[in-house]
Amino acid sequence: MHIVTYPWWSGRTLPDRCARLLHGCLGLIAITLLPACAWWAPSAESLPRAELLGIREVDRDGGETRYLVTVRLVNPGPRVLRVTGVSCYLHVDGTLAAEGFAGPLAPLPPGAATRFTFEARANVLGSLKLMTGLSARGPRPYRLEVRLHRPWSLMPLALYASGEVSVAK
Repeated sequence: MHIVTYPWWSGRTLPDRCARLLHGCLGLIAITLLPACAWWAPSAESLPRAELLGIREVDRDGGETRYLVTVRLVNPGPRVLRVTGVSCYLHVDGTLAAEGFAGPLAPLPPGAATRFTFEARANVLGSLKLMTGLSARGPRPYRLEVRLHRPWSLMPLALYASGEVSVAK
């Protein structure tokens, strides 16, 4: 087989030149489409919301205290929300007080809300922060971080809620 070379292409063969041209075109397309993906973010109005409904102490086991945390999840978006798992982190006065995980939730239709309860464990420092601080001075400021793990998504969707909380026994 004889490969034809052309002098105006500086000695490169036709297949090499076509491959370079193809790679250049694909690179140009990728560079022009990449900023368009940044504009395609969902609006803040259609993002789900998480609300802390309550926290109740279940029991103490050595250095750990178990709590039942109730969270409400609202889907204001136009599509069904599918959740394969939920990770929750409760910060009280800026300190991580409890963390837990809930399994898959039933698909949440647009405009609907659901309530789920999960068991959270707190270490000694978190238990002291929740029990002594809350009972001594009433409700304390909290920040709840809920990470929704969705099917076919590599990164979880992080939701944040804040307010005041008291622990029920």
